[in-house]
Amino acid sequence: MRIRALGCFLLLVAFSLAAFAQRGASTPEERQRYLKIVRALEESPLTADPDLKEREWALQWIIEVPDIHVSICGGPVMQALVKSKKKVAHQLFEQLSLSMGAYNIQHPEPGPESIEQQQAGLDGMLKMYEALLKQHPSDHIAAIDEILEKKKSGRMAEAGALEAAHCGQQKRSAGWRRP
Repeated sequence: MRIRALGCFLLLVAFSLAAFAQRGASTPEERQRYLKIVRALEESPLTADPDLKEREWALQWIIEVPDIHVSICGGPVMQALVKSKKKVAHQLFEQLSLSMGAYNIQHPEPGPESIEQQQAGLDGMLKMYEALLKQHPSDHIAAIDEILEKKKSGRMAEAGALEAAHCGQQKRSAGWRRP
């Protein structure tokens, strides 16, 4: 199932590359729509988009638009989501991506592989995770629970740094210091 889901995502990316070549830059209206969708999904994942049309639009848009960039790194969170057998893992993966895109819209620098953008993705994913757990308490994923504990103890930068360390070309901002 995990391999199939990852294969479907990679296939979607491959098919989108053709559309990407023809697609122009995002418009202010599209960016505002995207941000509204992402925030709604973080806060109310079960009711914000019951037919999944808005989520599908946002995912397709972030793949196609050439001026907003997201990097999915192979860090511990990504590995945990890929390995998880919980249905919620797929939604969390999507939200991680969507939340990084939202951060990139609002903060075009320092870039998709930065600690800041990885942390923003984790933050958005955790908002969704907490909302989902209220409805489905049995959907805990141990590795995500660990990140949630880091957030609660004020150590989210550590989690963002760990994810960014698994990106192809890690970029560190001037404000980040190695622990």
